[in-house]
Order: sequence, then structure tokens, then C-alpha cells
Amino acid sequence: SNIKYELDKESGALMVDRVLYGAQNYPANYGFVPNTLGSDGDPVDVLVLSDVAFQAGSVVKARLVGVLNMEDESGMDEKLLALPIDKIDPTHSYVKDIDDLSKHTLDKIKHFFETYKDLEPNKWVKVKGFEN
Repeated sequence: SNIKYELDKESGALMVDRVLYGAQNYPANYGFVPNTLGSDGDPVDVLVLSDVAFQAGSVVKARLVGVLNMEDESGMDEKLLALPIDKIDPTHSYVKDIDDLSKHTLDKIKHFFETYKDLEPNKWVKVKGFEN
């Protein structure tokens, strides 16, 4: 999807934050880890890699395989990379950490985050790299 959602801290509702300015879509299911707080004051961001597009607002049990370290106009902005547990989607059961993901998958994720704010005024991103 090309829609960015945010959790409203007051009501607990999932709110549309914005539609991405460019023509691209998120390269995977994009969301947050419930009951967490990242360095930016928001719940920790996560990409859940799957061939299935989960409905917005779904809670997906997933396992962590790595992190994409980034910085933007607001400071550090890490993106966790996760896979659904095998019971939900066994497609990537062989993946144990980020080194098991294809170079193409990682390149798509990196390229997306390097460019997704290009058309937004006063916004920028610096992708620092992947880690296990």
C-alpha cells in the first residue's frame, strides 16, 4: 500500500497519517510493534515480509530477523524486519537472520526508504544499513 498509518495515542484508533507523495508502495507490510516506544517517541516500526498483504490494523505474530538503521529529519528511525511465524506463513521458514534474505529483497527495501520522502517538502532520509 502507499498509505502510512499511525496509532492515535489518545483513542487507540489506527489513523491515516498520509498517502505517500511518490508512486511507490511500501515494499512489505508496514506497521508497528504494539506496546513499544522507539527513540522517536512512537511505537517501534516494523516491516513484516510476506507474499500476503495483511489488513491494516492486523496484529501479526512475527519473528525478528534484522533491522534497517536510518536517520531522518526527526532523528534516528530504525525499521525492524520480521517474518510471520511459520504457523501464519511458512514461506520463509528457512530465514534465520537478515543474511538469509535475498540481496534483491534487501535492495528493494533499502531503495524504497532512500527515496520514499523525496517529494515531501522539508523531509529527508539517510539509510545507514542493515544489521542482524
